[in-house]
Amino acid sequence: MTALQSQNYSLTSNLQAMKNLRIILTIVILATISSVFPIQINGQPDPPSGHGTTGDAAPGGGAPIGSGTLIIISMSIAYGAIKIYGHKKDELEE
Repeated sequence: MTALQSQNYSLTSNLQAMKNLRIILTIVILATISSVFPIQINGQPDPPSGHGTTGDAAPGGGAPIGSGTLIIISMSIAYGAIKIYGHKKDELEE
């Protein structure tokens, strides 16, 4: 392959990469716009029932967060254990 052919191939691959990037950016921008406009059109939802009568209602309707916290902590511990196990396994193989 001559230098000219190599340069031409490099230029062609760069142009293809730029086209792919342009398509991906267009899709991301359109998806973002299409997800934001319905929120602006519908406006803010009504406040929860009982809000402002004798006192303010709890934000989120008093939904419990304890189980979600337990799940995310346990998943984080499992992820960390897997990463440590993989790292030690790689060290033993070397």
